[in-house]
Formats: sequence, structure tokens, C-alpha cells
Amino acid sequence: MKTRKIRLLAIALLMAMTATAQNPTETQLPVVNWGLKTQANASNILLKGLPNEVHTEMAFGGELGGFLNFNISQRFFIQFNLMYFAEQTQMVSTTQNTPLWTLGIEVPVYALARFGSVERGWFYLGGGPYTEFSLWATMDDGSGDTLNPYKHVVGIDDETGEEQLAMTDSHSGLGVLLGYELPCGLQFNASGQYSISDILAFAHPNTMSAHPLKVMLGFGWRF
Repeated sequence: MKTRKIRLLAIALLMAMTATAQNPTETQLPVVNWGLKTQANASNILLKGLPNEVHTEMAFGGELGGFLNFNISQRFFIQFNLMYFAEQTQMVSTTQNTPLWTLGIEVPVYALARFGSVERGWFYLGGGPYTEFSLWATMDDGSGDTLNPYKHVVGIDDETGEEQLAMTDSHSGLGVLLGYELPCGLQFNASGQYSISDILAFAHPNTMSAHPLKVMLGFGWRF
């Protein structure tokens, strides 16, 4: 009798293990997985109150980098990204129309909800903060020469004597991400970012501001 109970228990355990293998549960997800992504971007800077009716128009660039997923559960995960970017913004005024090229590093962090299954693929969406660092930039200064607006001195602080730059070389804001992942790991992503930071580095009235804005579309591969 005792032997029979042991056999029934072993069969029940085997059936449970088989069912688990066929229908993955949250405990089977890896705690961490990673991948690579590339995407096209279109960026501009929302300007307000600048002289000479200066404004910007969106222009195209590109990005390449990777991501790290921390799986909290089957339906929720945190994604850390490290992206190297080339951004282009068309600077337009009453006197000239010139592109501003910027190269740098971007670090977005997204809290994402996931819907679907292993067999059909996953939709995911969410958002979170990001920070962007500009490493190099160039644009025409209107006289035929080029300048880096993140290093360009526009004045001297009367109180401290420190140089005042045109724009800060870093900013932070909020981003959103929407994507779909095929069962094989191929991903398609659409995202957008808006800078909460005002990147004008010199003293200016509240009626004047500059806030970067960017949208991205691309694909990636999760390993």
C-alpha cells in the first residue's frame, strides 16, 4: 500500500513537471536578460522667446546601443538602456537655416508592462526617466564658421565672473516606449522623449526656454 502511494505521488510530480515545462510560469523567467537595438530618430528643440524668431524643425539621425531587462514578474519588468546617438535639428531664423548635429550618450530607464505569451509574442508598453549627455556638436554660426553651442560662450556672469554658455551639455526628462517582441526575440520599438530640463545655460527670463524633444522608431534583438 505504501509503495503504491509513493508511485502515485511520483506520477503526480512527473505530471506537474511536464505541465510546467509546457506552460512556463513566472519562476522560469530569467531574472536578467539583455539585447541590442538600433533605431532612427527625429529630434528638435522646443524654443520659446528667443530673438530673431529662432525656432527648430525636426531632422533625422540614428542610434545604436543595448538594453538590460530585470524581470520582476511575467507581466512586469524594468529595462535599462545605453544608447549612442547622432541627432540632427534644423535651426531656423530670419537670417539663416542650418543643421545642428549632436553626438552623445543617452540612458533611459523604463518600467514596462508585458502582455501576450511565449508562443504568440509579447506587447509591452511603459515609460520612465532618461538622461542625455552631449559629447560633441557643431553648427554654422552664421558667418561661415562652425561652433559647438554646448561650449559656446555668450557672456560673463557679473557676480561670479564665470563664463556663460549658450546651452547645457546634458538634460533629463521623461520617455515612453511601445514595442512588440516575436517569439524568436526580434523586437520592434517606438518611443518618444521630452526634456523637463531647460537647456539654456545663461541667465534668461521665464519667457525664454529650450526643451529638447525626440521620437524614435527601430528594432532590436533580445538574447
